[in-house]
Amino acid sequence: MLPGLFFCEADRKIMKETAPRLGNEGFMKTSFVFPLVLAGCAVFAGPVFAEQNGPPAAPAGNKWVVTFEDDFTGRSIDEKKWLIEGDYKRKDGWWTKSACKLDGNGNLEILTAREGEKLISGCVSSAGKFEQKYGYWECKAKMPKHPGHWAAFWLMCNGVGTVGNEGRDGTEIDIMEFPKRDGTINFALHWDGYGKDHKVKGSEVKMPEVLNDWATYSLYWSPTEYIFYVNRKEVWRSNAGGVCQVPTHILVSTEIASWGGKIDEKKLPDKFIIDYVRVWDLKNGWAK
Repeated sequence: MLPGLFFCEADRKIMKETAPRLGNEGFMKTSFVFPLVLAGCAVFAGPVFAEQNGPPAAPAGNKWVVTFEDDFTGRSIDEKKWLIEGDYKRKDGWWTKSACKLDGNGNLEILTAREGEKLISGCVSSAGKFEQKYGYWECKAKMPKHPGHWAAFWLMCNGVGTVGNEGRDGTEIDIMEFPKRDGTINFALHWDGYGKDHKVKGSEVKMPEVLNDWATYSLYWSPTEYIFYVNRKEVWRSNAGGVCQVPTHILVSTEIASWGGKIDEKKLPDKFIIDYVRVWDLKNGWAK
């Protein structure tokens, strides 16, 4: 049962008939999101969105403040905010600086393309420029159209490689990954390195409406849990790994590998388009 839900008998019947099954690697496979009211009885206990844009309502006596924002205006990527990764091998392709650019219409484009002998994709990162623990993290984006690569909006820190104390000393937080082209969106938490001690917990949801339109991908990260949203709809919540207690930086990227399917070079270039990235924090801090 998801934390923060309360069920009447009618709800329990629906849950029994439609309960998601655990798939490989501990990922919960589901193509639905529980609504605010299920059979007229279930209620989510959690953050409530009070305004049309931005994070949910702040706790009583507190307020949200913007701590990072880029609307990708201007002619070039703001290198005071972003490190443009490259040029080096990354999975089955290369991350190159040339794959990341502004389109002149207020968007960041990350290309997947053929460049000489290389298949390229790209990544921008706030490493060394901005990091934060907890808060509300959001990007608005359009997904790539073709298979063979995937888009991602994620958080990272050096402590992810530390084994012990679970994910409290560092967790890779995948706010959104888009490896398929059927509307499936993945969310994941990784901790205790990437070797034999690696731990992962994740979920996925199918939302075909994101295939051809703008969508927002968001994370509410408190000291006690993570709540993931797509278009302001809650899609997963977890406290796996004990919840990261250290600052992380932002990455927005595309990657080329078989997880994204077989790449068809005839359909390249392909684009991951980002309208904005924003981060908020609570002005008066977080209650433990």
